[in-house]
Amino acid sequence: MLRSIRRLAGRSGGTALVFGVVLLVLVANVCLHSLLLGHGGSESEGPIRPTARLKGSHESHTTNHPSVIGHAQGGLNLQAFLPGDRSARDQAKMDFVKEMAVFAWSGYVKHAWGHDDLEPVTRTPYDWYHTQNLLNTPVDSLDTLYIMGLHDEYSAAKELILANLDFDKVTETISLFETIIRIVGGLLSAYDLEGDERLLRKCVDLVDRVLPAFDTPTGFPHNYYNLSSQTADPRYQVGLAEIGTLQLEFQYLTDVTGNPIYAEKALYVFDQMQTMNVTVPGLFPEYLNSETFAVYDSKYSIGGMSDSYYEYLLKLWLSTGEEKYFQMYYAAAQAIATYMVQVTPENHLYIPPTTIYQYSTRGQSKEDIRIHHSDQFEHLACFGGGMFATGALASRRYNWTAHLDVGKRLTDFCWALYENTETGIGPEIARASTMEPLVPSYILRPEAIESLFYMWRFTHDQVYRDRAWAIVQSIEKFCRSNETGAGYHGLEDVSSNSSKPTNRQESFFMAETLKYLYLIFADDDTIALEQYVFNTEAHPLSVRGHGRRSDPSKFVPLPTEYPVPPGTLNKKFLPPPPVVQSSSQQAQQDDENPYSSPYSNRPSQRVADPNVTYGAIPPQPEQVKTVAIPPRFGKAAPLPDFVYVDGVLKHRAQLSVNDVPNELTKP
Repeated sequence: MLRSIRRLAGRSGGTALVFGVVLLVLVANVCLHSLLLGHGGSESEGPIRPTARLKGSHESHTTNHPSVIGHAQGGLNLQAFLPGDRSARDQAKMDFVKEMAVFAWSGYVKHAWGHDDLEPVTRTPYDWYHTQNLLNTPVDSLDTLYIMGLHDEYSAAKELILANLDFDKVTETISLFETIIRIVGGLLSAYDLEGDERLLRKCVDLVDRVLPAFDTPTGFPHNYYNLSSQTADPRYQVGLAEIGTLQLEFQYLTDVTGNPIYAEKALYVFDQMQTMNVTVPGLFPEYLNSETFAVYDSKYSIGGMSDSYYEYLLKLWLSTGEEKYFQMYYAAAQAIATYMVQVTPENHLYIPPTTIYQYSTRGQSKEDIRIHHSDQFEHLACFGGGMFATGALASRRYNWTAHLDVGKRLTDFCWALYENTETGIGPEIARASTMEPLVPSYILRPEAIESLFYMWRFTHDQVYRDRAWAIVQSIEKFCRSNETGAGYHGLEDVSSNSSKPTNRQESFFMAETLKYLYLIFADDDTIALEQYVFNTEAHPLSVRGHGRRSDPSKFVPLPTEYPVPPGTLNKKFLPPPPVVQSSSQQAQQDDENPYSSPYSNRPSQRVADPNVTYGAIPPQPEQVKTVAIPPRFGKAAPLPDFVYVDGVLKHRAQLSVNDVPNELTKP
C-alpha cells in the first residue's frame, strides 16, 4: 500500500509546475474583466444544485464588493473561483465514498441508535454526557446524507431528532463550543438544504437556551453550560476557539429568523476582541479570560483551541460581505504568515505552535518581541491550507499571492505527513522537521482532506483527487471494522500497518471526512463554494444572496451598537484603543524587527519563488486603514448610558457640567 501511495507522490514535481502555471493565470486574472465558465455537465447525484448559473464570460470580474440593501450588507456576490468547466466529476469514486457512508451509518443504526456515537469494535453506543446525549451522530450526519442523495437514511435521522432531541432532559454540563458547531450547525444546514421549518424551530429552542452564557463582564461566553437549568459553569479561562466559533451560525440564524439578538451576542465578541492590547495585532493566544481582557497566555497556534477563530473571521466575511471581518481576517493571516510560518530544510512549509512574548532589555524601556517556534505540528492545523487559499482567491487583494502559496504548500506538507507512514494516514501530532509521528493516533480526522477539497476546487489539478483517493483506500484498508461489520474505527499508531484500533466512530467522520471526500469527486456545483460556506464541522450554510438567504430584503443589518452585558460597568478592564499606524510606520517597524519574516537571514529556506515575500505590509486603502473597532459600545464619541463619577453610578441624563465621567472608575 505504501508503495502505491508513493507512486502517486511521484507526480509532485509535475504538480509544482502545474501549480506555478495556475498561479500565473490567477495573477493575470486580476487584471482581466471576464471569466469564462463552461455550460455544466450531467446532473449531480446529490440534490444540491445552484439556482442560477454563476457569472460568466461576458460579465465583469473585478474585486468583489458587497451590495447594500436597506442598510444591510447584501453579500459578496462571488463569481467563479475557477474559470472553465464546472462539471468534472468522478462518479465511480463518488459512489465508493457513498458506500462508505452507508456502512458507517448502518453501524450506528444497528448498534448505537438514539445515542451520540458508535463504538465499532465492541458494537456498543457511546454518549458524551454520561447517559445523556444530544444525538451527535444523527445531527452531524443529516446534511451529508442529504447531499449524497441517501433520502431514506436522511428521513430516519431527521425523525429521530425531531422526536427525541429534548434539551430539557440534558441536565449534565455540556460544551457550548461542541454543541454549536455540531448541533446548531447540523440543524441549520439541514434546514438550509431541505427547508423543514421544524429543524429551524428546534435550533431556535437550543440557541435561546444558551444565550445566558454570554452574560459575562466581557461578553465572552462561558463554554460549560447546563441546558436544562440554563446556567453556566463559570470557568474564567476560555479557549480562543470556544468564544470565536459561533458567529457564523448565530448571524445566519438572525438572518433566517429576523431576530437580531443572536448576531448581537455573537458579533459583540469579535468587536470586543479588537479593543484588546495584544503582542501582535491580529493574533490572539490560545486562552483568554471571560471576566477581564487579561491575556494569560503567550502560546499561539492554528491548531486546537485556536483554529476556528481565524477560520470564522474569513467565513463571516464570505457569508455577509461585511468588510471589517475581512480586515480582521487579513490582519490575522498576515501575522500568521509573518511570525508563525516555518520552513524545514527540505523546504516543507508548516505552521507550528508559537510562543510570542514581549520583553524589556534591562535598563531600557523599549519592549521587543521574542518568538519561539515549536517543532511540533498538529493534524488540526491542516485546515489552514484551505483557509489561506480561500482568503487569497476570494479577495485577490494585498499580499494574496503569498497567502495562496502558504495555502498550497501547507496542504502539500499535510499530504507528506500521510505519505510518510506505513498506513498512508497522518498522525495526530508530528515532529515537523522529520515528519516523525509524536502522537501517532488517528481518530478519523478530516482536516488534511478538507484542504485537498479546496485546492481541487480552486485548481482542478488531478493530483489533489489522486491524493484524496489514496486516503480513501487507506481508510478503507486500515479503519473499516470488517470483523464486527460496524462502521469505522481510528488507529492507535498510523506508523504500523498492524495498529490496534481505537473504539470510536466520531460523528465528524460522517459530518466532515466523508463529506469532503465525496465533494472532491463531485462537480463544482454540488455545494458551490461561491454560494455556500462551511462551518468548522463542515455543515454548509448559504451565504447572503443564495439559498435560504436569497431574499436580501429580509437581511437583518449587522449590529453596530450592543446592549451592555450585566456587570460590565463594574469592571476595570477596558484597555485603551490600539494605536493606528500608517502602513509606512508599520513597514519601518517590521524592518527593525528581526522576526518580521520567517525567512530573514535564512536564504536557504526561502520560498521557491523569490517574488513571494512573507511579512510585506501591503498599502491599505484609506477607508480600511485599520481593523480597530471603537471600544465597547460601538461608538467612540458618545458616552455610555451609565457612568461612574467619583465612585457614584449615574445615568448620562443626570450629569452636570461639573461632572467628569470616567467609566473605568470603580467605587
